[in-house]
This record gives sequence, structure tokens and C-alpha cells, in this order.
Amino acid sequence: MRFDDAGEPAGTAGKPILNVLKRRKVGDALVVVVRYFGGVKLGAGGLVRAYSGTASRVLEQVELVTLTKRSPLLVQLDYGDEQTARRVLTRLGIEILSVDYADRVLLGVRATEEESAAIAGEISATTSGRAKFASATDAV
Repeated sequence: MRFDDAGEPAGTAGKPILNVLKRRKVGDALVVVVRYFGGVKLGAGGLVRAYSGTASRVLEQVELVTLTKRSPLLVQLDYGDEQTARRVLTRLGIEILSVDYADRVLLGVRATEEESAAIAGEISATTSGRAKFASATDAV
């Protein structure tokens, strides 16, 4: 986490904005507040209220999304098992991101650990164990 007061008195701009993000448990975000000086000095308290209030109003207007970590998973199949595997993936709500046709079919997906376990279990069961699974960094 970082913040910058961008020329305002120390602790009156960036820190109040960061505190709003922390209070609302918002991560992986960037909030930029631009203030034009209109000749009226707000003082330290006024600056803190201006910056934190603006950040709060911005967060009220946006849709916050919770991100779930998904890792690449490769599913290697015989050609005859491809449609069965595709049905399993569709039923589990897993999007196929890539398909490579070589001596076997290689389907690339992204899945959570739990989803990966379900994919491996169900596809293994429906293909009588012929499918192979690996993370994208592993060799299949």
C-alpha cells in the first residue's frame, strides 16, 4: 500500500484516502482525487474531510468486485473424450480459454483449487482415467 499527498500538507490527502480504502476493506485499487485551489484555505482538518469525503463518495458509486484467484489448468484428452470433457466443464461453469489439437486435445482453463479438484475428479471418472491434468507451468 502506498499513498502520496502530492504537495498537500503531510497526512492530509493520501493518508485519509488510504484510510477510507482500509475501512471499507478495498484492495487492489487506485483512487485519485484532484482538487483545484479556489482561493479558500481549508486547513488541515478541511483537507482531510475533503479528500476522505471524496474517496467515500467515489466508493459509494462504484461496484466492488471480489476477485477469486484462479490458476491455469491444462486438460489433456483423447479426441474421443473431448465432448465429454466439454460437457463437464460447462456444467461446472468453467470457461475454456484455449484449445490445441495435436496428437491429443489440450484444453486450457483457469480454475480455483476446489474447481481444479472437481474438474480432475469428474473428467477422470467420465474418461476412465485417460485424461491428464497439469498446471500451465508443468509439462503434461
